[in-house]
Amino acid sequence: MKSTGKKPISLSASIAIGLVLGIASGIIFGEYTAPLSYAGNAFVGLLQMTVLPYIMLALIAGIGSLSLGQSRLLLVRVVPIILLMWGLGYLAVFIFGMSLPTQTSASFFSSSLIEEPRAFDFFSLFIPSNPFSSMAENKVPAVVLFSALCGVAIMGLSEKSKIVNGLATAQEILGRVTGYIVRLSPYGVFCIAASAAGTMDLEDIARLQGYMVLMTLLTLCICFLLIPALITSLTPFTSREISPLLRTAFILAFAAGKTMIVLPILIVGIRQIFEDKGRTDDETRVNIEVLAPLAYSFPHLGRILATAFIPFGGWYIGHPLALKAYPLLFGASSFAHFSSAPVSIPFLLDITRLPSDLFELFLVTGVYMARLTDAAGAAYIFAVTLLGTCAANGMLKFRWQRILPTVGGIVLVSMALVLGGRFYLNLTAATEYNKDKVVASMHLPRQTADITVVEPGPNPVALKPGQSHLKRILERGVIRVGFDPDNLPFSHFNKAGEPSGHDIEMMSNLALDLDVSIELIPIKSRGAVHEEMRLDYYDVAVGGFINTVALSQRLNFSDPYMYLNMALVVPDYRDQDFADMATINALPDLHIAVIGDSEVHRDAHMLFPSAQIVVVNSPSDFFKDHSGKQVADVLLMSAEAGSSWTLLYPRYQVSLPLPHPVKLPAVILYSGSADSTMDEFLDNWVMLKRSDGSLNNIYDYWILGKGTESYEPRWSVIRNVLGWVQ
Repeated sequence: MKSTGKKPISLSASIAIGLVLGIASGIIFGEYTAPLSYAGNAFVGLLQMTVLPYIMLALIAGIGSLSLGQSRLLLVRVVPIILLMWGLGYLAVFIFGMSLPTQTSASFFSSSLIEEPRAFDFFSLFIPSNPFSSMAENKVPAVVLFSALCGVAIMGLSEKSKIVNGLATAQEILGRVTGYIVRLSPYGVFCIAASAAGTMDLEDIARLQGYMVLMTLLTLCICFLLIPALITSLTPFTSREISPLLRTAFILAFAAGKTMIVLPILIVGIRQIFEDKGRTDDETRVNIEVLAPLAYSFPHLGRILATAFIPFGGWYIGHPLALKAYPLLFGASSFAHFSSAPVSIPFLLDITRLPSDLFELFLVTGVYMARLTDAAGAAYIFAVTLLGTCAANGMLKFRWQRILPTVGGIVLVSMALVLGGRFYLNLTAATEYNKDKVVASMHLPRQTADITVVEPGPNPVALKPGQSHLKRILERGVIRVGFDPDNLPFSHFNKAGEPSGHDIEMMSNLALDLDVSIELIPIKSRGAVHEEMRLDYYDVAVGGFINTVALSQRLNFSDPYMYLNMALVVPDYRDQDFADMATINALPDLHIAVIGDSEVHRDAHMLFPSAQIVVVNSPSDFFKDHSGKQVADVLLMSAEAGSSWTLLYPRYQVSLPLPHPVKLPAVILYSGSADSTMDEFLDNWVMLKRSDGSLNNIYDYWILGKGTESYEPRWSVIRNVLGWVQ
């Protein structure tokens, strides 16, 4: 058969084609590409399947094959330099995190707020008490430590070649399996890119390109400014002598997408650099030939820089990484990056409690960022090999007159990156906060009872002798409902002046079931409900009322229609002051606000005995009173209500510092102590509405915010240009 002479398309080119076609498909077909995410998830799972076992075998075989002399060289000469390079990489990651601009963000209540945080088990993460369990649970640091110890044990065996060869054979088997999966990469990348491009908002795309641009600048600064400055400060070599080889290795690794292929070029090139300085001895040559492969076997600078995706991911979803999370992130990633990105990034997302779905976003940037990572790895191997050889030859000297300007340059470049990054992302990726408008626009559904707001006063139709409140409601065709007009999200007026809220919709459903209309009566204050009910102002009262022992002595109430969670609403900048009860109770001159005559008043004194309790008439009085001053440090209320108020005031957040959840049963207050008709009816009605899902639907909208923002299909060619679909 005659050959056509056409060169087959390389895998990297096929992946690039798959990425381009996937993005094009997402642009053309829009949200119709969403189902392709299932195939993309399957590809990710297959990709992760063999990585950890392969890394485990590679570490055992690699360390086990070393001689004692090589291992001593590794510890004495290479490890300190590797740690120095890692430190510079993590400094760059921290700088990147600081360059992310502050976003105004807030969210509706989420069950994740009240979930007990998973205790971080340091020992199980780093100490492999059961290495097989560590592998199954993706605990990379423990697997790395176990593999390293096994490698050290093999190192001292007299006939270790048989074991090393056996491990190499097992590596080859896993490598072949990985090769089969890698062949699917063009299709997997196509599915991931198509589903992401078809469903991702244009704002998200702007943020993603901002990440890629900033990471490119950060990598270039490290590889072509910081590394040369470091080498010229510590060695006799000049920038002119080292830059050509550094530049060649960087570009070649980026173009090929592989760090390994530059090893021979770096070994020959670095040897030539030393020869030009008159160092032609065998010891120098051996050091270079040993140090370059050893540097390659450790996590390189590119992988360290890939850690920057974690703070970016938190910023991307509106949950920026706290400063206290960085030490854990850096410590864990030092072990995690012994493996490749399909293992390390999901692991790091997990320990920082970020959604695992962000890994798919990481893969979308994978083709370009992987090449950038490999290029940074080439610069890292160059620096470690050259500095390590200088250390072995006695050529490494601290020249303070050179080091101090280098440190100053690092500071200036860091400041420029932070300020420039914030400016660039604010310019290209910043989004306008609109959750306050969303919550202010929430309204009752179209199918609602006839609702009228009336002035406070007694019921115009007095109870007849022996008549129950329920019978009067049915005979008159009206149920009178007292409500707290300033208790978001339970009962309030929206921006259109309409009565809205969870409890108002619940009462609308009650009226529809009774086939009556509603008269809403604003209550004077929460403490006045008992007196107004005694004067027959209303039949029931709602607005997030909490059942307490004190309340049960004065009023009648239904079974709970939901359970709320006690929390604090705190200023964003003081979140660490209210992280736990011990820290809170140690604060001097602490003022805690509670809503006047609210059901949590007594709890406030019990939980915070050293604090001064400040009574406010409504939550809005806490956020800003009439004089514009803050009346208290924090507000004690339910997490559900607090989440809604932080949507209007996004500079605040909800904190749950209590050692155990404090549940608050929300109830409907009612008149009718003379008979049990109202009691039995309301309890039965709450049970039925909970059973048929009606209360869940109301809860989802007003508390969780589901359906509050109108959905508009992503822009696509077939909809917005061709008009083939609506």
